Amino acid sequence: MQVIYENQLPPLKELNLIPNKIISSHAERAYTTAIIFADIFGIHASEIETFVRIYSGDESDIFGILEDTDDSIQSLMLVGHNPVLTYFAN
Repeated sequence: MQVIYENQLPPLKELNLIPNKIISSHAERAYTTAIIFADIFGIHASEIETFVRIYSGDESDIFGILEDTDDSIQSLMLVGHNPVLTYFAN
């Protein structure tokens, strides 16, 4: 699968925008997407942290998850769903 998706990521790699951590919804489609990105970024799938709150919560749940993330994480990829992520972004 990496060959299919890797050509979509050069700007991220060129800008050194590789996450230190990936956090995902537990839902199958989101988690599968997180695994694809993890593989491309060289992150083991077992390092992906999943949360039910990303699927069934609201923007305050996303804030809570991020606030609980260790301060040593410099960049993070969040894989989830709309409308929760749109509400969070706004």
